[in-house]
Amino acid sequence: MLFAFFLITMASCETESIDSAVLDNVAPENPGGNENPSNPDNGTSDGDYWPFALNNEWIFDSTGEDVSPMKIIGTETIDGKTYYKMNYAFQDSGNEELTGTSEIYLRKDGGAYYQRVVTYVPDQDGMSINVSPYEITVLRDNLAVGQGWTETVEFVTSYEMPDFPMEIPDITTSITMQGTIMEKGVSLTVNGTTYNDVIKQMVVQTVSMEIPGSTQTTETTLTTYMWFAKDVGPIRSENTSDLLNYTLTLTDYTVN
Repeated sequence: MLFAFFLITMASCETESIDSAVLDNVAPENPGGNENPSNPDNGTSDGDYWPFALNNEWIFDSTGEDVSPMKIIGTETIDGKTYYKMNYAFQDSGNEELTGTSEIYLRKDGGAYYQRVVTYVPDQDGMSINVSPYEITVLRDNLAVGQGWTETVEFVTSYEMPDFPMEIPDITTSITMQGTIMEKGVSLTVNGTTYNDVIKQMVVQTVSMEIPGSTQTTETTLTTYMWFAKDVGPIRSENTSDLLNYTLTLTDYTVN
C-alpha cells in the first residue's frame, strides 16, 4: 500500500492494518533534502487553495472505503516552521503483532504546500524500528498550466533486535513525485456545488524499494488527479494504480 499517497490525496481512511513488510513506505528522514524541491524559490502564492486554520474541516464521499472527516486539530512548531496537524492521519503501520501510528502535518511556504509524515512504531518482542519523518510537496498554486515540479525522497528504515543472532539489514525506499498543473481558474461542480477558481493537477508517484541482500528492487506507480478550489481547499481526487482505484469528492466543509 502506498501510504504516502493515501495522505497526499486526502484519503482520510479509517484505521487499517498494513503488513509490516511495507513499514519502510512510511518512514525515514530526509533532512532538508526536499525542503524546496526543484525550485528553491517558492515565489508568491496565487491564493489560498488549502486554508490552514484550527478546526478547518473537509468531509468527503468515497467510491472506495468510507473515509473520516479531515480536520485540523492543532499547530506545532518543527524546526522553526509552523505546521498544522491533521486528525485523519492516524493509521496502523503494521499488523496485529506490530502496530504503529502516523501523524500528518501541513504547512505553506509562498506558493508551495508541504506535507510532513511522522510515524511511530512501539518496541515489541525486543525489536525496535526507526521510522523517521519525511516531507513532500502537495501543491504549487503559483505555477502556470503545463508547469510542474519533480522531487525524489530516499528513506532508510532501520531495525534493531539485540537478541537476534543476525543483523537485520536496513531497507532503502525511494519516492519520486512528478506534479503537473493541468488547469487553473476553471469551475467544477462537485456533489451539486459549483466551485470557481479551481486548480487541477496531476501527480505521478513512483515508489521503489531495495530488497535486502539482493540487487533487485520493487516498483509501484500511482497516478492521482487533484482539484483545489480557492479559499476552500481540496474538492476532488481521482486515484489510479495496479493496487487501487477510487475517487474522493467533497460533500461539506468548514473554513475559519
